[in-house]
Amino acid sequence: TMLLGEQADFLINSEGGNVECRSDGNHGFNMGGNGSIGPGSRIFNLTVLGQRVNEKEFVMVASTGGGGNLGPNRPLVSAHPGGANIGLADGSVHFLSDSIALLDLYNLADRDDGNVTGISDF
Repeated sequence: TMLLGEQADFLINSEGGNVECRSDGNHGFNMGGNGSIGPGSRIFNLTVLGQRVNEKEFVMVASTGGGGNLGPNRPLVSAHPGGANIGLADGSVHFLSDSIALLDLYNLADRDDGNVTGISDF
């Protein structure tokens, strides 16, 4: 099960500019989470995987947490080519390729689904 994922590069907006994309909303890890959920809630230090690894096209969709500093929908991104680093629950660290199937990425991140990933090199 994946516990940590790299968010070490910018996303790119439609004008070609850099957009901050870390799940801490530019506040740092000590911002913590937020106990309330509802309209206007700001969720920090949580990532909901909805994009492929290193998918850097930025889409501003505030209602799904795609932009600003208020939502969890952030991709795993790195400044180095080919993939991003992840940490697993067993304490190991792996380089996750950009080409990983989206379903395998979801299975790595979901501890309760009972599914096995198609990844053989872990």
